[in-house]
Amino acid sequence: MRFGIEEEFFVIDPATGRPAALDTADREAMLQATGGGSATVPEWLQCQVESATPICSTGPEALASLTGYRRALGEAVARLGLSAAALATPPDVPSGEAPISPGSRYREIHDLVPGLAAEQYISGLHVHLEIPHRDAGVRILNYLRQWLPTLTALAANSPLWRGRDTGFASWRTIRYRQWLLQGLPPHFHDGRDYDARLGRLLALPEMLDANLIGWSARLSERYPTVEVRALDTQLRADESVLFALILRALAAEALHGPPVPDDIAPELADIAPWHASRYGLTGSLISLPSGAVVPAEAVVHTLLETIRPHLEASGDAEDVARGLTHLLAAGNGAQRQRGLFATGGTAAVAEHAARELTAARPATTAASGTAPHP
Repeated sequence: MRFGIEEEFFVIDPATGRPAALDTADREAMLQATGGGSATVPEWLQCQVESATPICSTGPEALASLTGYRRALGEAVARLGLSAAALATPPDVPSGEAPISPGSRYREIHDLVPGLAAEQYISGLHVHLEIPHRDAGVRILNYLRQWLPTLTALAANSPLWRGRDTGFASWRTIRYRQWLLQGLPPHFHDGRDYDARLGRLLALPEMLDANLIGWSARLSERYPTVEVRALDTQLRADESVLFALILRALAAEALHGPPVPDDIAPELADIAPWHASRYGLTGSLISLPSGAVVPAEAVVHTLLETIRPHLEASGDAEDVARGLTHLLAAGNGAQRQRGLFATGGTAAVAEHAARELTAARPATTAASGTAPHP
């Protein structure tokens, strides 16, 4: 199964650690950055940009694309005296309304939800999984529902907001919950059911287009893919690839096994992502569909064992096991940010994020009793 990865970045003023204020010329210069087969495209805020890999078949191919683009972006913003950071929320933001990017669609959204749009300082990691048809996509969506909170916890990288610790591992997830149609997608019967229900939503006056449907996984309207949106943007490129490989293996499991029933209670579907965003990997997770509260480490082990046959078939077992080992031992982005914030404040977090933008994959950190084994 082929896949693609979209990453969102903030452009940071290294002197303050806050999102940069860009004039028109500097912003246009930054938007010219290309690398790894990816171009720079505007995002919601003027201090944000997004890139997308070409269609990828392997983890090394995706990693080369991401690192090539990140290097080009870092060099482009450095020429402006700025830095780029893959932070899902900046550690600090200025007061007042955030300047949004030019464009009629951005203005329409701002006018629809002005109070929310004013502070939309959030960046995500989106993974596209190629599907042969929409019925297959619905099978994947239905299966992913039980694992999306676990992936939110693993990928949490946004504990800070306005210079303070929010108490949440993924504050991005909490802020995003305020927008239209958030959280786990509903269970669908098939592709026809998905399209019919999508059509009813798009007939509502609030729904400017299908891109406002912000479920943590959805069928793409532009590509023949399932688009997973449950993840914070990641500090390092290898972490982004790790999640893409995990999701590809989960999609293979969805298509390999029987269709899953609609057996997740609505109240559990609502609270499980909140719980995951609150605690990340530092406590427990709500296991779905049972609702049992299980140590996060145990859920991660179960995830790895579930997808191991598909990882072995694709040749990704060693890389994924090593990546999960590192996250459990060294901590995800949220845990690492908190450690830096405690000793050096927001400046230390911003500086670290700038270094991690193009950092090489770290050596595995051993930790007794925490590492999944290949």
